Amino acid sequence: MARPISRRAALTGLGLAAASAGCLGRTENIAGRDPHSQLTLEINTTPADADPNGIRIVRQLEEHLTAVGVDVRLNTVGQTDLWRKVLINQNFDVYVGQFVETDPFDPDALYGLTHSRFVAEPGWQNPFGLTEIAV
Repeated sequence: MARPISRRAALTGLGLAAASAGCLGRTENIAGRDPHSQLTLEINTTPADADPNGIRIVRQLEEHLTAVGVDVRLNTVGQTDLWRKVLINQNFDVYVGQFVETDPFDPDALYGLTHSRFVAEPGWQNPFGLTEIAV
């Protein structure tokens, strides 16, 4: 004859079930139920004749990212299209371009690119699409 389940055993079982309820999804993610997908980054830049230093930077970045297992796609676009993708549409993974600044260069001019009150506005006042004001 089977022994009846005690109240203490039943409460312990319910407590363990409730405590582990949220962990099942996390455990499945750790166990790797689905195969990992390849990380792919698209690097946008202007052609070499428009910016020879930019393409050198992109090639070196591409080499380093490929070395760590990232699939890199290089996309060369004209200056106008690059600014449209970056500044207006903010549709980019990574871009390399020239910062247009008058001579002599003032490093404090870069501060406004990441610290702006115009978070929702597209353009040079928020070129990276940052929405965290505390940054």
